Amino acid sequence: MKDLPAPDPRASTADYKAYWLPRFQQDAREPLVWAGVAERLLFAAQVLRGAVPAEAGIQAGDELPQGWDLPPVYIMLLAFAAENLLKGILVGRDLSRVEELGLAKWQGGGHDLRALAHDAHIELTPDQEALLLNMSVFGEWLGRYPCPLKHEHRLPRPSPGGGFGPPGGLHSNDPDVAIELCARFARILHSERSTQ
Repeated sequence: MKDLPAPDPRASTADYKAYWLPRFQQDAREPLVWAGVAERLLFAAQVLRGAVPAEAGIQAGDELPQGWDLPPVYIMLLAFAAENLLKGILVGRDLSRVEELGLAKWQGGGHDLRALAHDAHIELTPDQEALLLNMSVFGEWLGRYPCPLKHEHRLPRPSPGGGFGPPGGLHSNDPDVAIELCARFARILHSERSTQ
């Protein structure tokens, strides 16, 4: 975002700051705003999931059906939804995460879902941790770029079941488990919000 044009020069006046700054802080500090973004991302993911063809019946040499390459984008949207929900939980618990003019640094750089969940003290099974780590890969690069920022981020890693595999591998039930995790994070966010 360094290449954005400079803000309107009037934005440095006291009147503009008095108008815009509270809106930033209000949105950033409200867990339900974070949850609302997550809901839109989950909706978009579900719409996209309907465009992904079933793998059954595709044989080697067949022409690939339209949408065969959408699962990484679908998981990326789920990762973004989980990220918003976890950040909403964290902001709701500690408003100092929203500084006067910006957001404080997040655990794991902000896109590491496992680090965000640990920071929020959410208990996870080893399988859920592995899934969040995988989803993070989709959110960071696999769902939106052809390669990661650094070569070593693509190198095979130990897999939970033993052996090694490239980051971002999916199991057939991972999308459903990811949706369940998002629902769990949303329940935590809403329950904590309602007790404030």
